[in-house]
Amino acid sequence: MNWTEYFKMMEDWKRLPAYKAEPRIDSLIGFYLPQIVSDFLKTDTIKEKGIIPELPLRLGTLQVKEIHKEKKYADLSYKVDFYLLGESGINYFVEFKTDSGSRNQKQDDYLEKAEEVKMAAIVHGILQIASATSFNYKHKYEHLISKLKELELISEE
Repeated sequence: MNWTEYFKMMEDWKRLPAYKAEPRIDSLIGFYLPQIVSDFLKTDTIKEKGIIPELPLRLGTLQVKEIHKEKKYADLSYKVDFYLLGESGINYFVEFKTDSGSRNQKQDDYLEKAEEVKMAAIVHGILQIASATSFNYKHKYEHLISKLKELELISEE
């Protein structure tokens, strides 16, 4: 595959009014992301199966805004594009940007808050969302929880 031509095509298509690049290439990026990050870091490698896309960050856990403390908002979430777990035990949140103009302060604020509250609180927040979620999404949260168990972020107890 000629990656240069692929990215030239994506750059061209991204300039079209309705084209959204990120949803179309995030699985491709996600597939290679552990290797890219490991090559970039040079001091850590990503655990096998140590990647989770669209990890929910519970609003009530982050409490970036006063309104997030209210029950009807607390179990809603922001999503981080990719969560990666390094062999060293370091947790990485990766936001994928296809356009430099898509970066914003609100996103920076909740990502900084996620770093402050630590991963145990993030995981606890996911468990809270799972217990409050509708029947239609229960199986998706069960799958997410099984992935978190596999990465030893949740114990069997």
